Amino acid sequence: MIFKQFVSFVLLSVVILIKSSVAQDIVYDEITMSPGNTDMVFYDMENGTVSSVLQSSWDIAFEVTPMGSTIRINGGSGCELMLYGGIETWDNIDASIIETLPKLYNDQSNWGLGAYSQGGDGVFDIGWGLYNIVTHIVTGTKVFILKLSDGTLKKTKITSLEAGEFKYVYANIDGSDSQEISVVQSDYTDKNFVYFDFESEMLMDVEPVNTSWSLVFLKYITDLGGGFYYPVTGCLANKNVMSQQLEGLFDPFYDGEFNSMLNTDLANTIGYDWKDYDMNLGAYNLAADRCYFVSEVNAPTWRVVFTAFEGGATGIIELGKIQEELPLNDISYFNSTDYQDEFTLYPNPSSSGNVSLQINNNSSATVHIYNAMGSLSSAPLSVIGERTVTLQVNDLSQGVYLVEVRSSEVSYFKQLIIE
Repeated sequence: MIFKQFVSFVLLSVVILIKSSVAQDIVYDEITMSPGNTDMVFYDMENGTVSSVLQSSWDIAFEVTPMGSTIRINGGSGCELMLYGGIETWDNIDASIIETLPKLYNDQSNWGLGAYSQGGDGVFDIGWGLYNIVTHIVTGTKVFILKLSDGTLKKTKITSLEAGEFKYVYANIDGSDSQEISVVQSDYTDKNFVYFDFESEMLMDVEPVNTSWSLVFLKYITDLGGGFYYPVTGCLANKNVMSQQLEGLFDPFYDGEFNSMLNTDLANTIGYDWKDYDMNLGAYNLAADRCYFVSEVNAPTWRVVFTAFEGGATGIIELGKIQEELPLNDISYFNSTDYQDEFTLYPNPSSSGNVSLQINNNSSATVHIYNAMGSLSSAPLSVIGERTVTLQVNDLSQGVYLVEVRSSEVSYFKQLIIE
């Protein structure tokens, strides 16, 4: 994706290439997914492995972050989801056509678009149901068939999401053994998802606090191209983690430079394709010319290079990482008076703790705030439909910041001063 760089008067630019002034030591770390790559491993860039859980121990995952509304399936362990029809079909399932139904998959680039959310418009139709702008209730409109990893079929529906509470119903195809799950999002503070296992019929709070991990290593289903979906072992970034990929490097540990304009909040920027299997050698090859940069809110930026992958024999992955130095004296300044009206910040300067941001176009966008070192200073904020949003800046110390409003093709920047 190519972004145009438009910056306001005397703007502190963090989008210029930023060089590390001193070469840092490489820290090598080992992630163990167990033989067969059976574990999900939550990993923190600074502290290493945080926790792991047997991936096959759950089937679906409910999003429990504020405003979250999706449900993901455990495709990496063999679960499949199919759309059967409208909510009125619940009592009249024709089992003979189930295997002919098209499959729905999690969007691996966006945690908020699980398999149950596919087919929506991202505004009022969220896939499994419709959002009422007056009551703020999402009412289920569809019936889905969930195929568990052992081949068991369940008919499922989400009846509602109201006041932060999911109502999820499942039953056998013939309607027997009907059960309802209630998931209250506020019961799971600082988590992204809570998981459910159909065999034990239990909710599982197994995910670490979302501020304690950066990446998760797991099996998942992805589109290899042309609609060909296949299970892979890879790495997805946590929400609010930014990353970028550089390739064509002679020495991936020290060549190439961090460029904040290449940062993306796509969960699968690292993904699975940093390795491939050599049928002749019977071993995995690593992308030897590639590195990744991983940036978090109020945390250092890390350079990551994968150095070993032993596959299912041991489930061991090795990476080398270097904490990037982004010195202030390497950041460039330049002037521009173009595109001043694309969005407005007020008050600016601000000392109130909140800043209003008004976007003067109709595009959906993501808002990022960078400090003078080029690091994210707050979690990215998605703007869909709203033209005026409030930025909570009470946690920001006094200084100069860069606010980016990024649409699908263009980014606009303005300076923000916190007094």
